[in-house]
Amino acid sequence: MSFSSTGIALGNMPDEVGMTDPTIHVMMSFEDMQQCPQENDLIGIAEKILQFDRFSGIPTQDTSSQKQWYVRPCLPLVDVRQMIRIVQESCDSINEVAVIVQEQRHYKLRDPNRDLPWWELVLIRNVGTSESMLLLRVDHALGDGLSIAKVCAQFITNHRGEQFQDFIPQKMRLAKAVYRFKTFLSSVSALFRIALLPFAFIDSYTKFTEISIGPGTVRNQLRWCVFVLKRAFHH
Repeated sequence: MSFSSTGIALGNMPDEVGMTDPTIHVMMSFEDMQQCPQENDLIGIAEKILQFDRFSGIPTQDTSSQKQWYVRPCLPLVDVRQMIRIVQESCDSINEVAVIVQEQRHYKLRDPNRDLPWWELVLIRNVGTSESMLLLRVDHALGDGLSIAKVCAQFITNHRGEQFQDFIPQKMRLAKAVYRFKTFLSSVSALFRIALLPFAFIDSYTKFTEISIGPGTVRNQLRWCVFVLKRAFHH
């Protein structure tokens, strides 16, 4: 597991605080019960999610090193139906549905008695007049929004029934590439300036000297000469 995922899995608050585990929720709404899926419809989705290594096991701390974490596989012992939870409700407004969605936060994915991968599918079947909801709850230690979107791309289709090839819009991908290129140029420029520091007459960025030297004006150059002479006579 990466450094960031290990930190999230380890946590930074004691259990006594009662802080909820960082969880990402992906929601899909259905206008009525006719559109709402059944439990059997979700089995295929759960099976596809379990194909990913991080989603098929439990983040576990290595006994030989407290800093090392790995994903302990749960397959083939996991019953796919255990990854699906059905909630039957009767709500006549979207606000009532929102309250039910918020209540799902109290179901801990890290509960040791659960002994399942740190994610679940929650189907809120609403027999009232408002919407039903399908939630994909994923512990943040398993991934971020982008990696979870890649998982969702395995079972979400567009209006033509075609699978999504990529959730990242082309404009966003281009902007990210431009940002990385600018960061690379800034890093090269910074390294070049650092390499020239031993040959520079003044140091206006890193302040290695005892006095703050500004831009290379005549006045600052004179201040630098006075400083050097004082140090010379002092020794």
